[in-house]
Amino acid sequence: MKRIPDKVIVEAVKASSRSNNKYKMGAVIYNKFGIISIGFNKTLYFGPPERLPKHHYCIHAEEDTLFGISRRLLIGSSIFIYRSNNNLAKPCPKCAKLLAKTGIAKIYYSPI
Repeated sequence: MKRIPDKVIVEAVKASSRSNNKYKMGAVIYNKFGIISIGFNKTLYFGPPERLPKHHYCIHAEEDTLFGISRRLLIGSSIFIYRSNNNLAKPCPKCAKLLAKTGIAKIYYSPI
């Protein structure tokens, strides 16, 4: 198995700590030149304050890392996904499909 750079793991752990969700996840996209993007899962609340608990949208860590990134940078790159409580951080089917469309070559996830 290819070794994931220590800096990538450290940044994924830091990113997961910024999550406002119960299950804290961080993700880092990188290539041979370095880190391209860092993201974490979060819940966005919208609507009138009295209805906030019912009006929300969850952004997955994988989706967050892809926002605003050129596809040219993603082709041949790798992603590492980390879950803070050492449980499996395998991408959900929706995110796996999204990552496959982007050109990312390798997907790694914790526990490693």
